[in-house]
Amino acid sequence: MNQLESLKWRRIRVQGADRLSYLQGQLTQDISEGQRRSLLLQPSGEVLSDLAISVQDDYIDLVVPDSLADDVLVRIRRFVLRVDVSFEDLGVAEAPLALLSLVENSWPSAFEWAFGLPPHSYGQQVVDETVSFTKGCFTGQELVGRADARGATMPWRFISGFGGDAESVSTLLKSVGPEGPQGISSLFSYDGTTHWRGVTHRSFDSSTLSALGAELTYFA
Repeated sequence: MNQLESLKWRRIRVQGADRLSYLQGQLTQDISEGQRRSLLLQPSGEVLSDLAISVQDDYIDLVVPDSLADDVLVRIRRFVLRVDVSFEDLGVAEAPLALLSLVENSWPSAFEWAFGLPPHSYGQQVVDETVSFTKGCFTGQELVGRADARGATMPWRFISGFGGDAESVSTLLKSVGPEGPQGISSLFSYDGTTHWRGVTHRSFDSSTLSALGAELTYFA
């Protein structure tokens, strides 16, 4: 299982006269106000990665998980056509969020984004912080907006907790619903306690965790 301590980040610098308008059409959040957190979606509406955005006078920096950065660059360049925008990979970046804060706030990491689920599968807190439904069109908006309007009863959902044997908890998360993207995706050890995060079906009964000595902290 992946350890959160292994996470690294990369900085991508975006330049050119059309950089802001281009990114506004690609990212889920309204980034015109400066430093924000956003998502980058596939055209089909699934999350590719989250991004920490820093808007400066003559460039915009995107900090993304290193393991997803190459895919982010391919995706974000996909619709560049007759616009003045360029992307430069600046290499290693500082983490935009401390690991402990990431765990305490039940925020998904690269290992959870890798499941490739729609934004609502990661919880309303992710949608509220990273998606603007008022800024105008962005790639994947139609599907995300439709899910939001319908109440977003996503079949697969992000879950986090602590304690218990990780393998046993992962097996339990996989034991409900049809076959799909289930199980523990990452672990983090802090102060003698192992915190786990992953995805399970919406029908999962969190009360079953207690039999394994585990406790729930968040279930999207």
